[in-house]
Amino acid sequence: GFLIAGLMAWAAAPFPAPVHAGGTMARVQSNGVVRCGVSEGIAGFSIKDGTGRWTGLDVDFCRAVAAAALGDGDKVMFMPLFASARFPALKSNQIDLLARNTTQTLGREANIGTHFVGILYYDGQAFIVPADSRVQQI
Repeated sequence: GFLIAGLMAWAAAPFPAPVHAGGTMARVQSNGVVRCGVSEGIAGFSIKDGTGRWTGLDVDFCRAVAAAALGDGDKVMFMPLFASARFPALKSNQIDLLARNTTQTLGREANIGTHFVGILYYDGQAFIVPADSRVQQI
């Protein structure tokens, strides 16, 4: 009884309307390509291989977005950016998506007007000392 009532309530519940393309998505669909800002030469993240093809985690993410938005993971244009150029390129719509080593901060969201949609890669920082070192903590 409760299961059927719950299923009926769920089925009758209003679901959000489908998202309509707007802003960046409309521009991507109109251009037929995702312009993706990446770092250059960071192995494992965004680097060109011997044939000139971009490879790495950030590059794969851009291809996944192109596949989702346009139905083809190869409909992506990689734009290598220095750290100083990444946010101006994003704000001026020179790129549609930034996928490069960038820390997410509230200050950037508030002051620059960026919108971080999620963390793609977690990293850390540590100190290495010889195994026989007496240093145990900082």
